[in-house]
Amino acid sequence: MSVRAKFRCVEVHRQYAGQETTPVTRVKLQAVTASEAGENAIFGKATPFGNVEMGLQTEEAADQFEVGSVYYLDFTLASE
Repeated sequence: MSVRAKFRCVEVHRQYAGQETTPVTRVKLQAVTASEAGENAIFGKATPFGNVEMGLQTEEAADQFEVGSVYYLDFTLASE
């Protein structure tokens, strides 16, 4: 079984650590809310709150996120 949620990107912050030449990008997402229109309202009712914060080390991955854009998050049980 899997669970699908819908989140909005609220922050994309690239930062360099020490002598690193490749930035680490911090991406923050928040669940869409029931007060929004259309499909977001449906997802907002099912998942009324939530936050995701992740650090990305590849620019290709970081480039996929844009503040204000909305993303599906799919959670599927993984084997250990």
